[in-house]
Amino acid sequence: MTVKKLHRILGDMIAKGQGRRPVWVHKETFESPLEGDGAVILPAFDCIRKTVGIIDDDGDLKTRKDGQECRRSVVVMVGTSYDAETAW
Repeated sequence: MTVKKLHRILGDMIAKGQGRRPVWVHKETFESPLEGDGAVILPAFDCIRKTVGIIDDDGDLKTRKDGQECRRSVVVMVGTSYDAETAW
């Protein structure tokens, strides 16, 4: 992804009132055959808006007092191995 493409994506989100969303990274989508050779800086592929469940300190899904799952709308950076159909 180029800076220009990232600017366009984020600019669209800001224009739609999403400018205060936190940015998260979907680590599993950043993969490269060069990692075995020590490559640790990998290219971003896309930036998407996603609603995700929040994990508590025990590693379980966080819930409210009424039992509903806590969710948050975030911006997710994904790598080149991202597949929209199987990512979540």
